[in-house]
Amino acid sequence: PLQSITLPEGITAINKGAFYYCSELTSVNLPSTLTALEYMAFNGCKKLNEISLPNGLCRIGEHAFSDCGIENIVIPGSVREIEEGAFGSCFKLKSVTIEEGVEYISKSMFSTCINLTDITIPSTITSIEDGGFFQCESMSNLPHFENVKNIGEMAFGHCYKLTDITIPNCVETIGLETFTWCKNLKKVVIGSGVTTIKRGAFSVCPSLDDVTIGDSVKVIENGAFATTAISEITIPDSVEQISGAFSECH
Repeated sequence: PLQSITLPEGITAINKGAFYYCSELTSVNLPSTLTALEYMAFNGCKKLNEISLPNGLCRIGEHAFSDCGIENIVIPGSVREIEEGAFGSCFKLKSVTIEEGVEYISKSMFSTCINLTDITIPSTITSIEDGGFFQCESMSNLPHFENVKNIGEMAFGHCYKLTDITIPNCVETIGLETFTWCKNLKKVVIGSGVTTIKRGAFSVCPSLDDVTIGDSVKVIENGAFATTAISEITIPDSVEQISGAFSECH
């Protein structure tokens, strides 16, 4: 079985499924000329524990490294396109460093990376898309972000070790079910940039009993805090609309 690959200089793309489920592959050397890793390029390479992505890489395709054995990854700042689930279900992944220049966390990018604890994201990131960190069960703190405006649907859903989070002032929208089923989440502070808390944003967080809502929030949608432990909350004067937001708060 294939165990080691060294690709020559001059190669610019690794195409669809090139090394799909090469289950014994442990070593890959990528050329500096590489600009694109396409759909499922290294999907299922369970023994591939490390890989160095070259500066100059522009594109990481859908599920390019999903279900790999990677433990640490550095995503170079040259990357401009990252498709859905690029590193999803990398069960051994513990540390992620994203360099300045990358602009977003893509849909389900690190979904079900159950051992991911150390995340560094740059100031150039402006969006965390749907399911970006869904079911990252070992994450105990939100990554530090300076300029993220949008946090998408279920972006941090089922992150069981989150206990105390502050949504920074740069964030404008908290998406549908963004933090749903964070079962040990106890305290939430929502920054002054947020204008809308969408449906189910903090639903089914049964330990949540301490919530501070920022003074720019205008809309709290249906079930935003449903099935939580909230017994007392202050709604700021800025709020114009609440729709069933606190149903089943026992």
